[in-house]
Amino acid sequence: MPSNKLFSRTRLLYVLLSIAGLAAVVIYFGYTHSDQNFHFSAHKIQKTIHTAEQSIQDELKEIVGLDAEQAFDFFNQKKQDLESRGLSYFMYKDEELVSWSSNSVPQASFIPELAKSGPCILLPNGWYQILKISEGGKEVFGAFLIKNEYLYENKYLVNEFHPCFKLSRSPEIVFTDVKGSHPIETSTGEVLFYIVDEKESEKSPLEGLYVLLMILVSSYFLVRYLFKALYTRSTSWWMLISAISLILLLRIITLWLGYPFGIDDSPIFDSLVYENSIVYPSLADLVINSYILLLCAFGFKEWLKRGDIKVSRPVVALLALVFFFFARALDVLFQDLIQGSAIGFNISNFFDLDFYSVCGIFSMSALLIAMLFLAQVIARLISEAGYSLRTKIIGSVVLGLIVIVINDFYGVVDMVKVLWPWGILVYLLLTKNIRVNGPRLVYVLGAIVLLSFYASHIFEKHVVKRDRQKLELIAERLMEGQDEVAEFLFEDMRERMENDSLLKEVASRDPFDEERMLSQLRQDYFNGYWSKYDIGFEIIDSLELEENKYEDIRDSVDMGFYRVTQSEIGLNYILKYELPYSKKLLVLFELNIIPEELGFPELLIEGGSVAGERLSRYSFAQYYKNELVDFYGDFDFRLTKPINEKEGSRYFEERGYWHFPFDRGEDTYIISTPRKTFIDRLTTFTYLFCFIGLMIGLAYLVEQVLVQQKWPRFDLQYKVQFLVVSILFTSLFVFGIGAYYYILSENKSNNEGLLSEKVSSVLIELTHKLEKEQAMGDKQKLELYLEKFAKVFFTDINLYSLDGKLIASSRPQVFNRGLLSQQMNPEAFQALSFKTESRFIHEERIGGLQYLSAYVPFMDSNKKVLAYLNLPYFAKQTELEDELSRFLVTVINVLVLLFVLSILVAVLISNWITRPLQLLKDNLAAIRLDRTNKPIDYEGSDEIASLVREYNSKVEELQHNAELLAKSERESAWREMAKQVAHEIKNPLTPMKLSIQYLQKSRLDEGEDWESRFKRSTDMLIEQIDTLSSIATAFSDFAQMPKAQNELFELGTLVEQVVDLFSEEPDVSLYLNNELSSLDKVLADKDQMTRLLTNLIKNALQSIPDDQEGRIDVEVVSKGHQYILEVRDNGSGIPSDMHDKIFVPNFTTKSTGTGLGLAMSKNIVEQAGGRIWFTTKEGKGTSFYVSLPFPEASDLEP
Repeated sequence: MPSNKLFSRTRLLYVLLSIAGLAAVVIYFGYTHSDQNFHFSAHKIQKTIHTAEQSIQDELKEIVGLDAEQAFDFFNQKKQDLESRGLSYFMYKDEELVSWSSNSVPQASFIPELAKSGPCILLPNGWYQILKISEGGKEVFGAFLIKNEYLYENKYLVNEFHPCFKLSRSPEIVFTDVKGSHPIETSTGEVLFYIVDEKESEKSPLEGLYVLLMILVSSYFLVRYLFKALYTRSTSWWMLISAISLILLLRIITLWLGYPFGIDDSPIFDSLVYENSIVYPSLADLVINSYILLLCAFGFKEWLKRGDIKVSRPVVALLALVFFFFARALDVLFQDLIQGSAIGFNISNFFDLDFYSVCGIFSMSALLIAMLFLAQVIARLISEAGYSLRTKIIGSVVLGLIVIVINDFYGVVDMVKVLWPWGILVYLLLTKNIRVNGPRLVYVLGAIVLLSFYASHIFEKHVVKRDRQKLELIAERLMEGQDEVAEFLFEDMRERMENDSLLKEVASRDPFDEERMLSQLRQDYFNGYWSKYDIGFEIIDSLELEENKYEDIRDSVDMGFYRVTQSEIGLNYILKYELPYSKKLLVLFELNIIPEELGFPELLIEGGSVAGERLSRYSFAQYYKNELVDFYGDFDFRLTKPINEKEGSRYFEERGYWHFPFDRGEDTYIISTPRKTFIDRLTTFTYLFCFIGLMIGLAYLVEQVLVQQKWPRFDLQYKVQFLVVSILFTSLFVFGIGAYYYILSENKSNNEGLLSEKVSSVLIELTHKLEKEQAMGDKQKLELYLEKFAKVFFTDINLYSLDGKLIASSRPQVFNRGLLSQQMNPEAFQALSFKTESRFIHEERIGGLQYLSAYVPFMDSNKKVLAYLNLPYFAKQTELEDELSRFLVTVINVLVLLFVLSILVAVLISNWITRPLQLLKDNLAAIRLDRTNKPIDYEGSDEIASLVREYNSKVEELQHNAELLAKSERESAWREMAKQVAHEIKNPLTPMKLSIQYLQKSRLDEGEDWESRFKRSTDMLIEQIDTLSSIATAFSDFAQMPKAQNELFELGTLVEQVVDLFSEEPDVSLYLNNELSSLDKVLADKDQMTRLLTNLIKNALQSIPDDQEGRIDVEVVSKGHQYILEVRDNGSGIPSDMHDKIFVPNFTTKSTGTGLGLAMSKNIVEQAGGRIWFTTKEGKGTSFYVSLPFPEASDLEP
């Protein structure tokens, strides 16, 4: 019996685990926000620096004894180790850099000069500690990267301490001692810098994940505790509602109070990611709320499994109404989540998903599973209400029509959204009617398929709408012409232009040399990235900038940079440069909208910038006066502008693409994106199918293993199915892993081949051009050529001198901004300079961006090496991700298809294997001693055949023994019956004999009272003869129980009538609880049912001692598919040694009676297809229960 204590050991464990989970979150964030943690971080930083100092000093001593070539060899051998420790080494000889271990430290040539300012220096990409050693005219400097600190951040460039420090947070570094700062010293006691705690620094997604997991775990144990307490304490609906209300109230309080210690500073709590309402203020809150609702639905489902829960039909109707209301609310919530958040939900492309996407999908899946649990509850209640199959079908159709009409009234015409809750409910009702012994897994998979189909439909519908909105946003930004990269580059360029003496000298010439001025601007400033603009120049006497026409981006004394806000002008930016004689030079920029996918502009973009939006998955076309002038992407555009024939829509569909046209000046641009194909929709379905299935599977394992502490037990059929599915999954998993790495290897090999071809082509073109122009000494001309070739070959190009220093680059901004050193990669330099290799290709890194880089010697016609040519190839990561995504799509689609097929095959195979065993099991279960048992007819020569032969032989032996036993039992029964009959007859014969002897004596005495004596004696004899007659009748009735005359009658009415017969019994209180209506009828013999109930009530009356106030309770209810009749007394109870004999004929616990009443009652109940049993407690009373089945639907039809 379960304990009714509110704090049993198990429930106390739930409470403690819940508190522990929440305490872990509070302690963690309380500590990370505390001063103790800041001081601990400071101590950790200082300790790491001291350890690094010692290792640097040791290595410096080793390096200083090497020459340049040996140093390069030393550096390249220890490359991985040095990178993991954040160390770089630089060797100088006669103040010239001759060897270096890394090209990631900017301004490497100036380190000796910079180091004079102190042991810690701030370079454009971070903070470094500098140590050095000198020997024999050589200086070797060690640079220890303490913290990356870029001028801006994005997904590749992150300001954080080097991983070797292993810090959970990154304090700010300053040179001066400010309030709240902590000094960091060298091992000699010299202050390197100070750190300041960044209280408002953004937490990592991992911290958000930790918070979320701890809250979810705590919520699980808290909700389980409340429902466990509910299971054992009450079956009241009000208690259930109170428990759920308490859980929701606690959640509302936490939403109102907020989270302590900055827990909600994590990105997952950011309202910019997702915000719906006060109930869902963030994505994390959506996850938590969805999970709690799932736990409540599961708890409700488990609570209802208890056998004594009473549910009325109005409650079922109310639950169905709540179910459909929740379904509509989910539609609205899902639409807002997909369309109104910053979360990517392009499920058909695996690499478009991130942590937030998984959280969103988890929330949706949790809510859908909660709806499934609620639907299971409703289906069970409907099934237990006793409706016939025909009534259920008619009711389902009517309900579906009502749902359609109501949704149509509110303008909802999407039939999937309208009917999915109705469909899941009907599916569960049908499976409850048709399932007898079918495999449960098949029906669970069917429910998952329905949920996944609805979810994939919702995703596809709203993702398409969101993609269209994104197209409009891109078009709007393109029409506005805002280019954040250009604005950023101008920030770097402005000061140089103001201080450019050559530019000022050209501008001040009289007469003004316009051609020279334009040439100077193109060469020195508007090249590289600016090549995406069509640049024009105009010299005017004055310029009036209208406030409603231009937006001032940069202000300075003598120049302005303006963004044009009216696209009809056809310009994006205007640069104003003051010239002598009150003239102004206008530089006019018009964006060439078609993207070029050149180089790595994402490195130059501030994180979160719209300019970083991937455009490679779109196709673009430009039409001028309805004629195609340029295009980009996979779609083949028409030569003439297409006409949108879809009235009232800004979009039109053509050849599997959605197209969005917009005008800019006299140009028309079209942005196109592929339509979702059947494969895309199938992929979304399969991903969701796997996700929901995994959630249900994990929930089942957690509940079984962790909570109930028992492993699931499977029969042979499930074991065979599990084996087949496991072999399939293992094979596909191994194949998938192998194919994944094969694709990566092939992609790398293809990129290296492509890069080799490009570097060869660039080398040929550049050699030809430079030999002809003799431009090796002209850096400006070199960069112009490099930019030209970079645009032709779609790759950046760098040119290094023979001592490894940068000569020119098509992308100088990378070097100017300190993202890379102007020194050549040391591995490549060693390979080409010392090992004289003809080509070197390897992987390099800028921040978090990894790319291939090829180096070749640049030679003149005499094969003399003049320089080293470098092509950093930023392979289109999008294309690789798309390829891998397509592969994963194929694997997962095949996986799900094969999974479903494997389930069917496994069912067939397991049925084929276990059918003989099932046949054997059924026949064993059907063995009865009171009837002839048939042998199994099985043809086969396997191991099961031997079992069948053994079974058949034992059946024959059992049949023989049963006959002997039956004969023996009949003889024993007759002996017992004879003894009982003799005993019962002997009892009245003794008083009869005495009466006759007394009468004889009276006759002989001839007394005066002879007549009265004679009358008393004859009356006694008649009474005893009647007793003998009743005994004979009772035994005759039991021996020849008449066949039941079954009829339909109201059971509740019959119970009331019989109870009324005993209502006047003295010293006994009789109570009736009849929950049946006039519709509740039973198919049985009415007279026998009357005798049954009479016997039970008489038995209860006779069990009550004479000195005790008696109470008898009679209750009749409907439960499941049966009626339950209970007769409960407060008598003396039945001793435990008599429990097995209570229904045996002629057995009685009373001093009088035949002992046939309960035996006859058992016979009556069994003839009616029911069951009778009892519970008792000595000294407390006994309860007899009778269960009678509902009549079949065919019996109810007139």
